[in-house]
Amino acid sequence: MLLVVVACLAFTSSVSAGSFTDMNCTNGDATTPKFLPTATVCEDKYTTAACASLFGTAVVPEGTTDRDAKCLTDEDVKQIAIDNCPKSCGYCCLAKEYTCKNAEFPRVKCETVTAAQCKDPTWRPILAEDCPSVCGLCLEGGCVDTVIECENDPTICRNVDMQDFVKVNCKKTCGYCTSSSTLAPGGTTAINGGSCPNAVDSSSRTRKNSLDKLNELQTAPSPIFWAQCDYESCDHSAIRISAGEQQVELFRKAMLHVVVICFALASSVSAAFTDMNCTNGDSTTPTFLPSATACDNKYADGACAALFGTAVVAGGTTDRDALCLTDADVKEIAIDSCAKHCGYCCLTPEYKCDNVDFPRVRCETITPAQCRDPTWRTIIAEDCPNVCGFCLEGESNSFTDLYSAFLYFLIVIFVSTDIFRLRTFQFIPSATACDNKYADGACATLFGTAVVAGGTTDRDAKCLTDADVKEIAIDNCAKHCGYCCMTDEYRCKNKD
Repeated sequence: MLLVVVACLAFTSSVSAGSFTDMNCTNGDATTPKFLPTATVCEDKYTTAACASLFGTAVVPEGTTDRDAKCLTDEDVKQIAIDNCPKSCGYCCLAKEYTCKNAEFPRVKCETVTAAQCKDPTWRPILAEDCPSVCGLCLEGGCVDTVIECENDPTICRNVDMQDFVKVNCKKTCGYCTSSSTLAPGGTTAINGGSCPNAVDSSSRTRKNSLDKLNELQTAPSPIFWAQCDYESCDHSAIRISAGEQQVELFRKAMLHVVVICFALASSVSAAFTDMNCTNGDSTTPTFLPSATACDNKYADGACAALFGTAVVAGGTTDRDALCLTDADVKEIAIDSCAKHCGYCCLTPEYKCDNVDFPRVRCETITPAQCRDPTWRTIIAEDCPNVCGFCLEGESNSFTDLYSAFLYFLIVIFVSTDIFRLRTFQFIPSATACDNKYADGACATLFGTAVVAGGTTDRDAKCLTDADVKEIAIDNCAKHCGYCCMTDEYRCKNKD
């Protein structure tokens, strides 16, 4: 009997753990619920940190763990989550950009469309017309920019040197939509024909209904409040609330929005940074620029974390780890080896050059996504190279890259033999015959105790935390870690 009780309790707990409180943006399976890709396909309006402060743990893409309870404390809080942090709370499918119907007979099966297709300039016009809810194009009216971020810099629409580009790639932003859609004042697109579930019917009947409601409001014996229906459904009947309740309701909603703003502001405030390189230069509220983390680390993220602690967050307001700048030499190692991790990408050779004096697009508006976009790449490489790390664009590094890859392969093979780990070993002269690339003090900070020439004591464990850390040691502090024999200068054959 006891075993039956235990089994029942285990079954009950597993069922309760699996069920979601709110099944929106899920597969709809109450037994084994899972978030759909559209639950997290959009971006939060505020920083990840701000959303985490308000709504707790973020939803994992296609995850099976329920969203944090803070996302749906009540309907108003849920609406704030949808409007401001939809990705963190797994509510992207409820955002206005995703709540519309796809075409009845689309040219492509909407359920097979991928996130990459949504961003592809060739696919984008087709998907905007046939599968708008999949790609978050419900508000585009079928007319879209085929490349990303056109709206970041509206001046490109008036730039004579950019006309060929914008007429093809930035139709919506610059007002070059075809007859299938018209550009309304202010740059918004209105569809000719068809129906929009969110649009207001302008027929005389609807206007009469609106006037009747207005008259009812004006002739009512006491003030009333009409609750408006949202974009999810517009067939709700109006709800009457007493004047006192109206004031309470409005005050509560106002306070909730104040809390959101305060949390967002609080998350952006931080102490002054030790090193203002690659930041906005504001000592009061410093923030890392996109170019601080726009590059890749030379070594694995794990190796950089072992040496330099916590990584800088893109666009973050928390100072880089003190391990990144123990002294000038350690900082130089960080720039050369783990630039992204320490927020120093803007100091690498790929980002240290001047942009042109009169660029066709404002360089400060360019995003990392534009840097990766093949359509934007040519223009950016010519006009704004230091934004995207194109300063060395055009230089041929194929031989160097091939050689480096071959050398790394040899090193890995050499490491796998672990020839220095014999029961009784002694470092040979070539282990410490070279010089460190950086100061001895910097090497000691990163890799601990130095190897003694001809010594019989093993190298410090910090020199070989893993294969990537070991590679950093070989490249930068070879003498300190007893790895001179593995450097390029010593890896060649003597005469027979």
